[in-house]
Amino acid sequence: MKQFISITLIVIMVMGFSSVVLAEGVTQTSDVSIIGTVESVNDIDVDVPVSLNFTIKEDRSIEWASAEIVSRASQPLTVTMVSTQPAVLTPEEIAAGYVQAPALVADNAFTDWDNLTVEQTKSNIAISINGKNLSVPNQVLGTLDAGTPEASTLPLVGSALYGKAWPNTAGQSFKYNMVLEIGPAE
Repeated sequence: MKQFISITLIVIMVMGFSSVVLAEGVTQTSDVSIIGTVESVNDIDVDVPVSLNFTIKEDRSIEWASAEIVSRASQPLTVTMVSTQPAVLTPEEIAAGYVQAPALVADNAFTDWDNLTVEQTKSNIAISINGKNLSVPNQVLGTLDAGTPEASTLPLVGSALYGKAWPNTAGQSFKYNMVLEIGPAE
């Protein structure tokens, strides 16, 4: 019986050694899946001014109030001016002194803006924001960098070409409606 156990033990050891010897030099490959998830951005955290104000002063110079768009979004954004139109005035706005806004025209609509007639002055103005004339729709006004951790800002800098022959009446106010689109930068 001892001899049987000894032979069995030797056979088991040889089989174990054979397995190790046979396994050497063999390579195996295995596929590993790497899975990543990108969560959608649920919020675009942006502050947009409710109005952009300018004043054409007595000396016919123009003064713009400062305005900017502020983003705290986690991705870069593009600000596009989709359209700008003279506003349809409410009875309350008319009672408050608003008048029909001049039409928005291209910068080159007149060659001599300083010498327009009263009628041309009341009827036409070329307003630009960040160098983009508002009579042309679908223009990119600028981009905002990813705003985390610091906020990113886009100053809105206005300029205008207009006639100097405004009627001598009490202060007049006019209003335009601008549609902005703010979305992921491409």
